[in-house]
Amino acid sequence: MTSPRDPDETPGWNTGGSAGDPGSGQVPRPWDEPSLQDQPIPPPPAFPPPGTWGGGGNPYGEPPAYGAPAYGAPQPFGAPQPYGAPPPYGVTGGSRRLAPATAGAATAFAFSRFGRAAGVLIAVTVVVGVLSIVLQLGLGAVLGAAGMADPFATPTAVQEFRGGFTYIGNLVLTAVAAFVSAVLSLVMTVGSLRIVRTGSASFTDFFDLPQGWAGYAGGLTLLSTVPALVPSPGASVVLSLLSLVAWIAVLFAACHLVDAPGAPVAAFRASVSTVGAHLGQTLLLLLITFGLTVVGALACLVGLLVAVPVAAVALVALYCGFRQDVVPA
Repeated sequence: MTSPRDPDETPGWNTGGSAGDPGSGQVPRPWDEPSLQDQPIPPPPAFPPPGTWGGGGNPYGEPPAYGAPAYGAPQPFGAPQPYGAPPPYGVTGGSRRLAPATAGAATAFAFSRFGRAAGVLIAVTVVVGVLSIVLQLGLGAVLGAAGMADPFATPTAVQEFRGGFTYIGNLVLTAVAAFVSAVLSLVMTVGSLRIVRTGSASFTDFFDLPQGWAGYAGGLTLLSTVPALVPSPGASVVLSLLSLVAWIAVLFAACHLVDAPGAPVAAFRASVSTVGAHLGQTLLLLLITFGLTVVGALACLVGLLVAVPVAAVALVALYCGFRQDVVPA
């Protein structure tokens, strides 16, 4: 048996005419086509280097580096921010700050508050001043007329009566004037506290006196009338100095009474503690307000319409500063 031979080795192959030979013009056999594996792979197309498209850089900008956040790194986790103390009653928003704790800062703060609430402060100052003057002048006129009430009395009897009546009259006048002054000063303190802590106040806010106001006014009246109880001039001077020291010690009693109504004795004690802890700034503020009052009186008394309310607001602002109160800026 003979082995099959390759068609190309067969004589006459691809010349046509024989079986199995397509001859010229015939469709070639599949194995006659060149294999794709034998063809060389064309090289990849060459691309220009980055940044040279169109002769310029990337028109959309360079992409961010790997790992760099596109919108900023997130805030680290930790304890939440404190919310702070709640605003005082009447404060609805806006910037806030600690109340001034020095005499100079309290005075500047008072002038700033006066600029915002000048109308109501001047109106209350006028009312308080007029009431004080009318009451004192009216009481003095009544007591003076009582000394001349008996036109048929002998000169000696009249002189003796006037001497005794003068002592009693001065004592009564001093007590009444002190009581009225204490009430009116409390009126200014109530409204000034409202202005310092909320930024504004109405006219009626000043006259919203706290419970225990009569006991407070009575205590100040007692301090004012003690020197008048002693007819001796020397003893009266000493008692006057002691009364002045006591008056400074209870300087913030009205503020404490507003914050803790109904306890005037406790308010006096708290004021003594406050003044004792901040004696230097308290005395400095008294000197500043005294100077403002003198300047206001020299300015044809019109300056008192500014000096008096500024002094009241400065005193209250310093009290709030000692307490580290947060107030509207």
